[in-house]
Amino acid sequence: MGDFNARTSSNQAILLSNYSNPNPLWLDEDLTLASRYNKSSEDLGQNLFGSELVKLCSAQDLIICNGLTKWPNSSKMTCIHVLGNSLVDYVIYDIPLYNKIINFYILNDHDPDSDHRPLTVTLNFVMHRDYIQDNPYSQKNLIFDRNKNDLFLKRFKN
Repeated sequence: MGDFNARTSSNQAILLSNYSNPNPLWLDEDLTLASRYNKSSEDLGQNLFGSELVKLCSAQDLIICNGLTKWPNSSKMTCIHVLGNSLVDYVIYDIPLYNKIINFYILNDHDPDSDHRPLTVTLNFVMHRDYIQDNPYSQKNLIFDRNKNDLFLKRFKN
């Protein structure tokens, strides 16, 4: 997740394998998977970094989550600049982590010190701590708020 300065247009990585089938898997051959990972983008431009990012994701079986139909808000421009807008900030995951994403969206507002919109991802996973003896499977919901950094760190450590 981050600013890659890569413009990929609507291009998606080609998954070469999946975890339930070790044989090569080409999205063009499996229509269910092909439609599941198709992406769209408000940014129709593509640059060399974008082409290389798609190749890297293909080689590592990673999914570019921006613009997937599952999260319609995620195809918006992420860099708002006087010279032009672009989508260059990405959420990229492998299939197991992709399946843990509950929500992904791009906020409309951004910090005055930045020309990038924040990306927000909500994941569904359980945190286990070995040293908790009363209930080894206790779950916590930890939500980061920049204005409550100290409180977040305190709760995270406890």
